[in-house]
Amino acid sequence: MEVTKLAEKGVKIKGKAAVFGVNPIGGRAKNVVDAVILIDRTIPLSSLNVDENPVVFNGPGEYEVKGVKLTGLGKNGEVAYLGKIDNVDTFIIKASAAAKAKDLLKECQLAIIDADAEVEESVIAGLNANVVVLFGEKVEELAKVLGKTPNKTAKFAITKDKLPSELEVVILE
Repeated sequence: MEVTKLAEKGVKIKGKAAVFGVNPIGGRAKNVVDAVILIDRTIPLSSLNVDENPVVFNGPGEYEVKGVKLTGLGKNGEVAYLGKIDNVDTFIIKASAAAKAKDLLKECQLAIIDADAEVEESVIAGLNANVVVLFGEKVEELAKVLGKTPNKTAKFAITKDKLPSELEVVILE
């Protein structure tokens, strides 16, 4: 699986079976994705910068696209998504949602977090993730809270057999 930053405040998750755009807005080129995952539910559907008509994951529920199943978890108007992408337990959430709705948090191997707010280390530690991928406005602050020197990259690739044993923090640039 590969995770790359999209224009403004989104990422692309490219698995073997499907490609997901998390909050795909802004930028000049249309994003080619099989599904859109909205962790920022204030984004109007009309502002999505995507090619064709992908499936839109926008709230709690069970979703499937091209054999990849994700579950949308919701509480207090916040949403997060959990599922297996290329056999890696993946959790996608905004930092502000993690802070407001801690019972949304689920253990995972890969956490993809929109660093839209500063949160306490215990919030992220509750995920028990092997890798935390950060994107958004407050990536530096969130990386400091985690107490790890982040790996800054444009593209992050991971497979189940290459998961680190200790927490690794990645900032998408």
